[in-house]
Amino acid sequence: MFPLPTSCIYIHTTKSCTLHLPAGTYKTTIIQISVSHADTKETVAEHLTGEHNAQFDHEAFLGKSESDKFDKLTPQEAKRRLGLIVDRIDTDKDGFVTEKELEAWVGHVGKRYIIDSVMRLAPHYDADGDDYITFDEYRKRAIREEIKDENAIYDTRYKISYKDMIKRKRKLFEAADLDGDKKLTKDELADFLHPEEAPHLKEMYVKNRMEDMDRNKDMFLTLSEYIEAEEVVVDVDEDLQEEFFRKVDAQLLSIDKFFSKEEVDLQFALSELEEQVMQVGMLSYRRAGKQRRVLKRALSETYLNLILLQNFQQLNHTGFRKILKKHDKLAQSSRGKAKFVQGVCRAHFWTSKKVTKMIEQAEKSMIQLEDGNRSKAMNRLRVPPLGTEHRRSHWTSYFAGLFSGLLILSIVVVCIAFSQWPTRSYADPHLEPSLRAMRAGLVLSIWFYGFAVNTFGWRRAGVNNVLIFEFNPRDYLNFVELFAVAGMISVIWITGLYLIAFAPWLHIPVYVGPLAMYGVLLSLLFLPLPVVRPRSRIWLLKRLGRIACAPFFPVTFADFWIADQLTSLSLAMLDTEYFFCYLFYGQIAPEGSTFSCGTGTYGLRVVVAVLPAWWRFAQCMRRYYDTKEANPHLINAGKYSTSFFVVVFSAVASTVIDGSLPFLEQSLLYLAIFCLWVLSAVVSTSYTFSWDILMDWSLFPNIPQRCCRKKALTMREERIYTYKFYYVLALVEDFLFRILWIFNLSVGNHVLKLVSNDIIATVAGVLE
Repeated sequence: MFPLPTSCIYIHTTKSCTLHLPAGTYKTTIIQISVSHADTKETVAEHLTGEHNAQFDHEAFLGKSESDKFDKLTPQEAKRRLGLIVDRIDTDKDGFVTEKELEAWVGHVGKRYIIDSVMRLAPHYDADGDDYITFDEYRKRAIREEIKDENAIYDTRYKISYKDMIKRKRKLFEAADLDGDKKLTKDELADFLHPEEAPHLKEMYVKNRMEDMDRNKDMFLTLSEYIEAEEVVVDVDEDLQEEFFRKVDAQLLSIDKFFSKEEVDLQFALSELEEQVMQVGMLSYRRAGKQRRVLKRALSETYLNLILLQNFQQLNHTGFRKILKKHDKLAQSSRGKAKFVQGVCRAHFWTSKKVTKMIEQAEKSMIQLEDGNRSKAMNRLRVPPLGTEHRRSHWTSYFAGLFSGLLILSIVVVCIAFSQWPTRSYADPHLEPSLRAMRAGLVLSIWFYGFAVNTFGWRRAGVNNVLIFEFNPRDYLNFVELFAVAGMISVIWITGLYLIAFAPWLHIPVYVGPLAMYGVLLSLLFLPLPVVRPRSRIWLLKRLGRIACAPFFPVTFADFWIADQLTSLSLAMLDTEYFFCYLFYGQIAPEGSTFSCGTGTYGLRVVVAVLPAWWRFAQCMRRYYDTKEANPHLINAGKYSTSFFVVVFSAVASTVIDGSLPFLEQSLLYLAIFCLWVLSAVVSTSYTFSWDILMDWSLFPNIPQRCCRKKALTMREERIYTYKFYYVLALVEDFLFRILWIFNLSVGNHVLKLVSNDIIATVAGVLE
């Protein structure tokens, strides 16, 4: 006896086993397998290093279905479950597993697999539902394709023809039919499907196996023939194959419908453009020039869609070919090849040549618009392959480095300048609002740097962000250009700080710095000239417009991604609102006015604070309107709606606390509003944190079932990172950021007079 370790299960024998075939089948055929006790250590070592088939051991010990589940478990969970199984194997409960107990368990697992297989396949073969299976019923289900040539190869591994296979199956069927009624019961079907487990069919099974393995048909089995025949082959059930080909047919039909629709739409669009190209020559010179530009853009977009549709043809054809080839390799069948030749290669999406002809027509039309200059026309139409990084000028890298260097140097200079400030300058009432306004530029530049790093990571990981964000493949910002944009924004921001730092010596108001920063940034964004990447700016403005009108437009990935980013940039939006409020009202308001731009008394600030949450709420409602799926869209909308109450109650509470209504400060009204603010913030934080870990990250699946059954909460089994520490760290970080509002609440409302509210907000905004 030996104690069975729960971390490594394997089957090993040290006994000699000799198999003698029945007389009359082959002249002399003996297979002898002998493993001595002396080489047991070497054998175990080979097993642990992968020489033995560990997957076979798992399936023998656990069963095929359980083995597949165990492969997806974490080592700790697998060890725990194996420990439970070992307790079941140890029938005498002596704490040890004997060889007989292990042998009995493996036999039990094998019988359980056979029973499950028969119960699953019996209804599949029983076409008339009489609980009996005839050979014709089995043949129609097992061999679905029409046999045109009986001598064609059925099993490519053993070179067995359809004729020989059917003959062999019929003999086995008759031998399994013990009562001779030419129908199989479920017990007889089990013997037929698994003859190796039926005593009266073992002789026939061994004979058939020997015929298969004897490649040269010399009536002897060599070691090389045996090893070649025993290579691992995946056994694919008939019903599983049937389900596979049903899905293949469904996908093929779906692809054909989509392709036909897109083909007709593009053909109609191209025909209209060709008619307009022919009419350009009849227009005046001025009108013809404008019309040419419009037609060039339209042809360029149509050509891009044609190229994408052509890629759609080729990629799906290649995908079908590879997956059907993989099926034939695993199932040792030629049915996948037949499906590919007779189905995929004859489908409309592959046989249609209209796309190629339309591409040629679009090229001819563009050449005509370029006055016969083919090179210029093709340069305008050329589309880089999706998923590849397009080339940019080396000047982009130069400016990215230049801006970064200027930023570092300027920060040092600004710090020195502030250290030399006259004492009286610190008393300037415009200093604090101006520095607060500059925070928006800092947050925006850091966000662009982060986006550039993300883009670089996506490209390295093979994520096609061009396709996901629906960028124009001919013209989009790569990560180097995004670094350059981030550097440019940083230089504009540091220039504003320059103006503040040197304001005492330049004799200018300090608010000129943030005013210049906002003026330059807004001018670059809305610049109506074809400079500074106009297409990218137009793309961004269109997306912002769609977000602002969220309920009235379908929501794309780029729309909700940018709207999500705006929720993190709410600090920059509030600072922008604060600066312009101060610029106009702070300067124009009469002396002694109690008006304050930073409190809830100014209604626009509340609107700006709630806008990001409203945009995401409206997008979720639009998604529900389009899909009619309450989960997750309505649940997600509920998450963002909790932010409305936080903003409203915080605005009212800050009005009371800041002294705008001093006579209410100690009243029950103040206490009630303060409690409502805290309650709404707790609900919002709990909602958003739960959404992060359960929906966005899916770290704890099936948590309701676990809670109802009082099971321990465990992390999901499939994870990208090996160590749980990364996920725990992410959970802690997310939780801290979600409750950061508590510290902001306590400090900002002077409940705890520890640190300036602006410092807390700056740190939180930058980290977020």
